[in-house]
Amino acid sequence: MSQQLIYGQHALQIALEQQPQLLCELYLDQQRNDARCQTLLNLAKAHQIPCHRRTRQQLTALAKTDTHQGVVGFIKLLPPLQESEFFHLLAQTPQAVVVMLDGIQDPHNLGACLRSAAALGATAMVIPRHNAAPINATVRKVASGADQVLPLLVTSNMVNLIKKMKTQGHWIVGTTLEQASPLPQLGLTGAITLVMGAEQKGLRPLVRQNCDFLAKIPLNGPITSLNVSVATGICLYEIWRQRNSS
Repeated sequence: MSQQLIYGQHALQIALEQQPQLLCELYLDQQRNDARCQTLLNLAKAHQIPCHRRTRQQLTALAKTDTHQGVVGFIKLLPPLQESEFFHLLAQTPQAVVVMLDGIQDPHNLGACLRSAAALGATAMVIPRHNAAPINATVRKVASGADQVLPLLVTSNMVNLIKKMKTQGHWIVGTTLEQASPLPQLGLTGAITLVMGAEQKGLRPLVRQNCDFLAKIPLNGPITSLNVSVATGICLYEIWRQRNSS
């Protein structure tokens, strides 16, 4: 099982709380002795995870960034879901909400989408295997642990996956800026797959053609578009709102 760098306070705390068996070792700023640092040390000690003290400069060299917040670790990588596991999960979740990202390139956007999806109760996320940002240390930091709790499927053929999901009763809702229904006007209470397009390019033509509905976020200001991670959070909140309104 391969290992990957992980850094940032939230990401490391979630790893220690949720999947400590995957964390191999922990490196902490030798100048930090605050309560947050002590919490991380106590969690690591409770799970017998080796801890090391290093200078901030050494941590920056290890993380290859200075945004590590004084904590760096190495975590074993669990493989993404197999397609059979993904469909089993959907079968066990009648009101499933899947977030499908059609080629997000920026790891910060991918991490933010993961965080919003986990926070707003998504069942799983799907990303393409090629021509998209991979799950790396930057994604993990921005996701603040969401990557460790949200099931993930990496697919080589998103269009074929969409077609299979339709046979399982999923409605595919693609997002776009034009020729689409305002999102609040759609009924979003069944098994829903929300498809978000890539930065600048939006949905690929074949993905767009295989969506059951196209939706847009109503905007009321001089700015006519949103960052994809912000748009993902707004769409997921609308799905949550419709399912939880009295």
